[in-house]
Amino acid sequence: MDSDELNFWKLWIKGPYPWLGSWKTCYAAWSFPKTPEVSSRRVEVTEFHATPEDWEKSWRSKVVGKTCIDVGCGCDGTVPFWRSAGRRILLDPLAKEYQKLILSESAERSHEGFSWFDECELVPKKATEVDLKGDVIVFRNALDHDAHPLSLFRAVLDMGNSGARLYFWSELTHHEHRNDGHHEVPMTKEELKREMYDAGWGIIREFKAVSGPGYKMGKEAGFVADRL
Repeated sequence: MDSDELNFWKLWIKGPYPWLGSWKTCYAAWSFPKTPEVSSRRVEVTEFHATPEDWEKSWRSKVVGKTCIDVGCGCDGTVPFWRSAGRRILLDPLAKEYQKLILSESAERSHEGFSWFDECELVPKKATEVDLKGDVIVFRNALDHDAHPLSLFRAVLDMGNSGARLYFWSELTHHEHRNDGHHEVPMTKEELKREMYDAGWGIIREFKAVSGPGYKMGKEAGFVADRL
């Protein structure tokens, strides 16, 4: 199996991508446990929460012992590092291919069999193809990687149990010379918010995601929300 996504992660895992991390940063995150637990890029603190204290409170009440779903997790993701979760579900059409990449790289680095996907449930499908329910839904930087973003977004919103927490951000508009595999999201930030409200989600924090080179400024969307 080959794709733009898979080819990207084949390059990523060798690193270094200073703005993304690499196999090395994931290994470090796994090898040196933190409380609260965070991913290799500390995205929960830097993007989804204003302070480390805010994240720790959220982690203890929302993550520990709960079912956590990482939608479009890619090769590193967020949920794989939450070892206090009750279930860690990685929902990505290429999940098993990413697992193979991780194991191959760990063998090359003399860490035979090591993977931060260990103990996670791999579901190699799209959100629109499954009937999953979770207490925490992480949907980070994946909406613009699908050719049908509206149906994908609605499927993800439907995954939350009552009282579930959603961590979401996405780039919406790409440069005309964007990389293959990225898609324009034909919804504004306000339209995304309306979709969330209509699906029964209440936004508790809103933030502007960081733009990288080649992206238009000002149209990124990021939310922390709870399902009512």
